[in-house]
Formats: sequence, C-alpha cells, structure tokens
Amino acid sequence: MAINTTDLTRPGAPHVNSYWAATTAPDVPGAPPVQGDIDTDIAIIGGGYTGLSAAYHLARDHGVKAHLLEAHRIGWGCSGRNGGFCSVGIGKDDFEDWVQRFGEAQALATFELGREAVRTVRGLLTDNAIDAEATADGGLELAHKPNRLPEMAARADRMRKRFGLDIRVLDKADLDREFLTSREAHGALFHPEGFALHALKYAQGLGRAAIAQGAQLHESSPVTGWRRDGARHLLQTPGGTVRARQVVIATNGYTNDSLQGWTAGRLLPVLSNIIVTRPLTEAERQSVNWRTHLKIWDSRRLLFYYRLLLDNRILFGARGGIEDSEAEHRYRKA
Repeated sequence: MAINTTDLTRPGAPHVNSYWAATTAPDVPGAPPVQGDIDTDIAIIGGGYTGLSAAYHLARDHGVKAHLLEAHRIGWGCSGRNGGFCSVGIGKDDFEDWVQRFGEAQALATFELGREAVRTVRGLLTDNAIDAEATADGGLELAHKPNRLPEMAARADRMRKRFGLDIRVLDKADLDREFLTSREAHGALFHPEGFALHALKYAQGLGRAAIAQGAQLHESSPVTGWRRDGARHLLQTPGGTVRARQVVIATNGYTNDSLQGWTAGRLLPVLSNIIVTRPLTEAERQSVNWRTHLKIWDSRRLLFYYRLLLDNRILFGARGGIEDSEAEHRYRKA
C-alpha cells in the first residue's frame, strides 16, 4: 500500500496506510487531546503496547487513573505496524550463552519473564474480549539450511530439560505433511508457546480496555517540553501542561534524545519491514500445502518471518541492518 504523505510530525497525524489500518476501526473513542492544565500522580508518554498496558494495569490493579499522552493516535507507531508476533524471545543467542554470560538464575528469570509476557497478552485478550484475530498457540522455527537442523534439535533438547517445554523436532517430511512445503525449509522446531495477532486491533482494544478501567488517554498530545518543579514533573503539550508526580517513558524507538536527559543515547531503533500480499487462491495455497496460520520464522541471524493471515494473505517480514556496509550485507545473508 502507498505511504500516506500527510505531515507525520504534526500532532494527531492519522495512521499511516497499512494492511492493519485498512482492516480495523480508525480511532479509539474517548481519548481527547489535553485541554488545559492537569494534575496527576502518574503520566505515561506513549500510546503503544507498553504505555497502554501500564495505564490498564495501574488502573485495574492499583486504582491509579494515570494520564497517557500520545502524540498521534493510539497504536500509531510500532505497536500498530509490526508483524503481530507475540513470542517468548531472548534474542538470537542460545540460552546456554545467556547462562555463561549472566549465570543460570538470571538466565532462567529472563526466560520466565518472556513466558509471563506472552501469557499476559493472552489474558488481556480474553479478559477484555479483544478481537485481535489471535491464532492458536505455537510457532514454527524453520531450518533454512540442512546443516542448521541438528543444532536446533540439540537446543530443543536442552530447553525441554530446562523448562519442560514440549518443543517438537520436525524433519522435512513432517513439516511438508503437517504445515507447509518450502524450498527454504529443511525441517523445523515447533515451539508450543506464543501466538500471532492483528497488531493494531490489539493496540486499540487495549486502549479501550484501559479507558474502561478509568485510565485517561489523550491523543494528539505530544510532549514538547519537560522540566521539574520541586517534586513534580511538568510535561508541556500543545493543549496544556500535565503536572505528574511520576512519569513513565513508553515511547521506545520514537524517543527524542532531547526529551529528557536520561534518555539521550540510550535507545537504538531497529529496522524491520513487512509486506502483505493479495489473498492466495485455494489452488496456490494447496500447491505448497499451507495448512497453518501459525507464526513462522527461520534460522537466519537476521531472520525472515511470515505467516498466513486469516484472509489467506501472506504477511512477510525481514529484519534490516543498522548500517549500509559490505560487512552488514554479508551478515544478513548468513
């Protein structure tokens, strides 16, 4: 789809044209811009998954009706424009590498945090009846070269012993018969945890759930200035100043280094791109025996990831490097 050429720097910019935006409601009602000065215990900067989840849980679990400040629309940034993979992830390093670097207890705690995060998202969908087109649990990690499968199988065995995870090793015949046939798949691991969903429907559903719990959401309200006044943080927006005892920064890759001294030089955005095809015909789908809507990724260092959407379109994504260099391009081919 064509990119919307609207000035994306002005407050309240509409969602960028995308498959997600084209297949969901345009806005979350009940999130007016800041109008006048506001006093609150907690202000949250950013209306993506992190900020919305913080607003929801503060209201539901602690009775704190935080004010959330979003520069554009709820789910406008990465949270409304991603592949929709809800996964247990600790990066591309093997778990045993984490044990060597940080010790077994810390490595186990990190992995369990990832499992808890996935279960939290599933619980939010269920508890709030959010129709985000969530798939069944599970995902496929494909061996994109024949020599990758033995190492992957050994890793699966270690994870079964560490966590009791029922990770299945699929040879080429198993994969072709049960899930799909691919010239770039020479076997796979079936991971039992994690699932896929509609990225923007989840963000907007979480926004509605936060409002229902009493959180105060404000779209079209970028923070243009930040200073202290004693024990209070003063956040300047185009519509007024928000005075908060505490501030949650939930802007992620959109954080401006000048927002607040603490954030300068601490965050690095990572490039990832997705495309969505037209719907497959039944004959096209059967030609590769594509029988699953589960999320799929491969064993490359900078991986490919894809899945069959519920309307039979293919979503395909790939990670990009951070430098346009010869070494970076070689690495991406690994």
